[in-house]
Amino acid sequence: MAASWAEWGQQKLTGWYLSRNGVTNHTLNHLEWYYFGQTPEINIDELNHLRSCLMKLKPTNLAKFMNSYHNRTVIQITKPSSTMPASSPTVLSCPVLLMVGSESPIIDQVVDLNSRLDPTQSTFMKLEECGGLLLDEKAGAVSTGVQLFLQGQGYMVHKKVKAFSSMTPAPETEKQKPAIQESEEVLV
Repeated sequence: MAASWAEWGQQKLTGWYLSRNGVTNHTLNHLEWYYFGQTPEINIDELNHLRSCLMKLKPTNLAKFMNSYHNRTVIQITKPSSTMPASSPTVLSCPVLLMVGSESPIIDQVVDLNSRLDPTQSTFMKLEECGGLLLDEKAGAVSTGVQLFLQGQGYMVHKKVKAFSSMTPAPETEKQKPAIQESEEVLV
């Protein structure tokens, strides 16, 4: 999916700022959008951690990485059909797990990629209330998703995967209960 002119200009400006001026507020804001997406509430600890990590990077290397990322070409993958056999070089024939946050800035590209994959070989997982940092924001859900995907492929057959209920607020009693309550174990 092609970026709009505004996105293209923003990316060029950010790369220029990085290579000329180092990490500025402008570049930090762009990179925060890239990592967190449109998430309305950003965890301050995660934001501060990201900022400290970005400030440690060499700006010229980060600019080169961003330019190579923005100038990448589209991977030519097609869904198998009657005219395009599964043995075609443009058909991805290995099992694929696609995970994306519902607030991620690249959700449209991931959905587009999923539409070009063989549905019998691909699994799509969208994590609610999550931006671009899946492992930082929803580590338990990512772990469970990977375990279930591997079980579906025939690996970890005897491993029990714990299913988690949704996050619940901590009770206001003296005894603290865990924020994530485990439900019954699921064996897939």
